[in-house]
Amino acid sequence: MGTIPDLPELTPLEGEELARLEAMTPGARWAFWKEHFSRCIRCLACRQVCPFCYCEQCMCDRNRPQAVETTPRPAGNTAWHIVRAMHLAGRCAGCAECERACPMDIPLNLLNRKMAKELKALYDFEAGLTPVEKGPLAEYKDNDDQSFIK
Repeated sequence: MGTIPDLPELTPLEGEELARLEAMTPGARWAFWKEHFSRCIRCLACRQVCPFCYCEQCMCDRNRPQAVETTPRPAGNTAWHIVRAMHLAGRCAGCAECERACPMDIPLNLLNRKMAKELKALYDFEAGLTPVEKGPLAEYKDNDDQSFIK
């Protein structure tokens, strides 16, 4: 049986970008992502190149019921990227192939690494350390923190 590599360290530039993103106000962060997602042409290169997007049928491709709008418009693009980031949270290996394949230069690895950092802080969870465990966003526990529900 092979070994699972650690999540790669952020490059100095990636570390600077993540620090800059985290220093923004929530409104500025939302504007940052909306601007990037508005450029998306929904070519799905990010999904096609990702080794962890392996569902037989992506829920984002369904039109009955339609979970995410399929045309490349701002609301649908934002939904697509948020759903994808949440779906990969706890599985992303940090290879950055999604970002490399994106013809619109959307910083997808930055989003994925931010998600990984949040999972570490909130759940003390890192992707890939135990291949049989479920990620914290893939299961429910009675004692899960629900303070965000208002």
